[in-house]
This record gives sequence, structure tokens and C-alpha cells, in this order.
Amino acid sequence: MKKKMKWLVFFVCVTLFAGAPIEVLSAEKDFPNRPITLYVGFGAGGVTSMASRVIASKASEILGQPMLIVNKPGATGTIAVDYVLRQKPDGYSLAAAVFVNTVMSLLVMDVPYKTEDLEFFGCYGTEYQALTVHSDSAWKTLEELVEYAKKHPGELKYPSIGYGSSAHIVMETFNKEAGIKTVHVPMKSGPEMTASLLGGHCQLAMSYVTELVALKDAGKIRFLAACSEERLKEIPDVPTFKEKGYKGIGYTLFFGVVGPKGMPKEVLNKLKETFTIVFQDKEVLKMLEKFGITPYYKSGEELEKYLLSEKKRLRKLLPELGFKLVEEK
Repeated sequence: MKKKMKWLVFFVCVTLFAGAPIEVLSAEKDFPNRPITLYVGFGAGGVTSMASRVIASKASEILGQPMLIVNKPGATGTIAVDYVLRQKPDGYSLAAAVFVNTVMSLLVMDVPYKTEDLEFFGCYGTEYQALTVHSDSAWKTLEELVEYAKKHPGELKYPSIGYGSSAHIVMETFNKEAGIKTVHVPMKSGPEMTASLLGGHCQLAMSYVTELVALKDAGKIRFLAACSEERLKEIPDVPTFKEKGYKGIGYTLFFGVVGPKGMPKEVLNKLKETFTIVFQDKEVLKMLEKFGITPYYKSGEELEKYLLSEKKRLRKLLPELGFKLVEEK
């Protein structure tokens, strides 16, 4: 009788403890069985938000479940990433990210996570910036702007999507190299930055080129210099900062998707396979080009390696620009 009882207890224990893992494993294999949310750390209407909708639409087709977009703007995109990292790592909460914004934020802001906390799903494109002024301004060239700024230190204002963003870092690099002083005005999105320039609240801006080409063609804004190695096809008449003798101005921005570390293997592999397809899909890339994003694919592993290298470089550069680095958690 005792022997039978022992076997009964053993059977019950095995059933109880084995049931949960089997249930979880089944859920992982069935992933996704409900909508996935892609959180965007920038305002609706901006290039990141529009591009994320294209990415989400194609991913939904492949996964067989909707991928919903939720905007959580602020702090150069880190609010959305931080929110996702605090969710259960089950693959249902992901974040759209703009690199190198992410790296810069980790270095100069008190962000509650570090690069190693992120699961990188790769990037799908890049975008370039250019120094922009209102068409009614007196400055027709970069030299004229620099000359004015030297005579009026602290008078000119420029916007960015937040402290530590690429626009902020690039403008401060320009300030240092040109020997001028302009005032930073943090904002939440690209459209808000454009509105501040058009409305005269700010006199210059480091803006995404293709977002403002239509305004240039309409005679409302003027580009003075581009942050690229060579002249851009969208604005071939605009010189680069490099041509004008400024060597260190400009950073490559990569657009991609991240999630929290610790996702189940089945889920992680499915998401990696999905984004690998999405990020190289010809129709997707064609649509992204309309938003001014230059197609450029990097796998998650390649992107992580690049960002860790970039982080090391910026850790040396940023203090030279007057930014105080924070210690990572």
C-alpha cells in the first residue's frame, strides 16, 4: 500500500510540475497568438513614426497578427525603450529605435538601462541631417551664418528632439568647431522642430533632409550644409560640412527595432526571422525611401557590435563638447 502511495505522489508531482512548462512551450510555439505592440519613442507624424507603421504592416502579414503602433515620445526615444524593457520579455512589446540617438542618451542621460539590456533585431535604413534656416533669413551661406553668430553669441536658437539627441550633439560639435554659441531648445518631435523654425521661434535647425525637401522646393527653408561625406542626391547644390572645413560634424542614424533580453528562444528566433525579411523587403524599402530613409540593412548582431564601438568613441568625444557623462546602472 505504501509503495502504491509513493507512486501516486510521484505521478501527481510530475503532472503538476511538468504541466506549466508544457503550457509555456506551447504558447511559445504558437507565438504570436495576439497583437504585438511596437512602441515609438517619437511623436506621430515624424519620420520614425511613419517608417514604423510601414515596418509593422509588413511584419503583421508575416506573423499573422496585428502589430500595433503606440507613440511614447520624449527623452530622445528612451521613454519608449525603457517602457518596453519593463514589460514581460515575451515578444509582445517591442520598441522602434533610432541609433545613434540611443547610444548618446545612454551616455548623457540618467537612463535606467544599458546597451546590454537590449535585444537588437537589426536596422533597415539611415538618414542624413543638414543645417537649415528659414528662407527669409539673411544667411545665404554657412559662412554668413557663422559670421553673424560670432557677433551675436547666444542669440540664435536651435531645436532638437531632446537633450543628448543627434541634432543636439551635432549642433554642439558645430558650435565648438565654428567658435560660436547657439542656444538649445528641446522638443518632442521632428514636426515640432520644423514648426519652431517656420514660426521663427528658432532661427536654425539640424534637420532630416528629406523631411524638408518639399519645404525647400516651396521656398520656405534653406539648407546651408549637409552632414554627409558626399553631397546628397536630394540637395546636390548644398555643400557638406566637410567641404567647408568642418571634419567631425555628423553622425549616421540607423533606424531599427529592439526588445528586452530574456525572450524565449522560439519567440526570439521568430522575431529575428521576421524582421530580417521585413528589413530587406523591396516594397517596404521603396516606401521608406519616400520618407527620406536610405535603405541600409544590418543584422541585430552587426548592429550591436557597431553600437558598442560607437559608444566607446562617443564616451571620449562628448566630454570635449561639454556633456557630462553618466555612469551606467
